[in-house]
Amino acid sequence: MSIHGFDELKARMEVFQGKLHDYINEQRSTLLQLLDSYKEDVENYRIKKDSINSQLNQLVEEERELTQEIRSIQEQTQQTNSKMEAYEIKKQQLTEERGILERDRWELKELLAKKQKEIQRHKESIKKQHLRDNPEVKVYEQLLGLKITTPKPDTLCFNFINVSENSSNAQCNFTLDLSSNGYKILDSSPKLSQAQSTELEQNLAITGDLPTFLKQVRSLLLDRMST
Repeated sequence: MSIHGFDELKARMEVFQGKLHDYINEQRSTLLQLLDSYKEDVENYRIKKDSINSQLNQLVEEERELTQEIRSIQEQTQQTNSKMEAYEIKKQQLTEERGILERDRWELKELLAKKQKEIQRHKESIKKQHLRDNPEVKVYEQLLGLKITTPKPDTLCFNFINVSENSSNAQCNFTLDLSSNGYKILDSSPKLSQAQSTELEQNLAITGDLPTFLKQVRSLLLDRMST
């Protein structure tokens, strides 16, 4: 090989070595970049892994707490159901007892009402008998031609005859109601005014003086007959 050929070969080798050196440097730089990127990715993955592990641990703890809470709720639900069943049984018992008490109260009310009616009838019977058996009333029956009848329960009809010298058929009457606590003139013939009836009723209720009451009624009835 000539010197000229050797120099050319040397020059070509230097060019090749330069290119090879540049290539190696480029590959080294690329490798370093890849290595740095890998390290960065590894660090990011590690951070993500730690975060995921932390979240996973938190989820596991939350799951444990939730499981415990569910178990507690189930136990409370069972206790609540047991209490509800007991309350329902108690409610049913109270309803039955209330029904019995309501029935007993109604029966007692009916019994009291019946007794009150019996007592009232007994009182009215005594009152009526007292009015009819009053000695002065007996005298009036004989002297004034007074007749006492019972047209219906709790009432007495007082009929005055021989009230006119001109007519033997002339008569006047009134009906006294004994069903209430006091006395009430139901009707009369001839008709007394409401004011007259009220005054007579009040006087009899206050004094209890039946003879005077009969005198006053007879006098008012005769006055009405003459007008």
